[in-house]
Amino acid sequence: VCKELGINHLSDEDWGKGYDAVKRKLNVEITKLLMLNIGVIMTSHTKIIDMNGRGSQRNKVTVTLPNSGRSVILPKVMSIGYLHARDEDRDGKSRRFISFIPTELVEAGDRSGVFPQELEVFSDLKKNFSQIAKCFSEAATKQST
Repeated sequence: VCKELGINHLSDEDWGKGYDAVKRKLNVEITKLLMLNIGVIMTSHTKIIDMNGRGSQRNKVTVTLPNSGRSVILPKVMSIGYLHARDEDRDGKSRRFISFIPTELVEAGDRSGVFPQELEVFSDLKKNFSQIAKCFSEAATKQST
């Protein structure tokens, strides 16, 4: 974008026009990717942000996207899952889950209705993708009936 605008830094454009140009370019490229009719999974680390409410302060777990990226990407996604480990089970092992339950403390959700509230995650990637495919297959079957 800087090269296209002939500048060294985005802030060299007046009135935030450099940053707006990046948002427009990101929007175009993300839209192209999503229109390829393939499954797209994006991952992000999480961060804890302070939320001020009515007389209280809470922390919320959210994605580590800068605000400009959030405003482009989050409106386009179907689901946001939060990966977390649960306490050890009887065997002394922690189990990992992707939660699609939105709460005031965790940014998550499933607009598509494809996923259950939680999905267990395993170290076997093929098993994980098989579970995800099963969720989509079951949703497609429900839609066709």
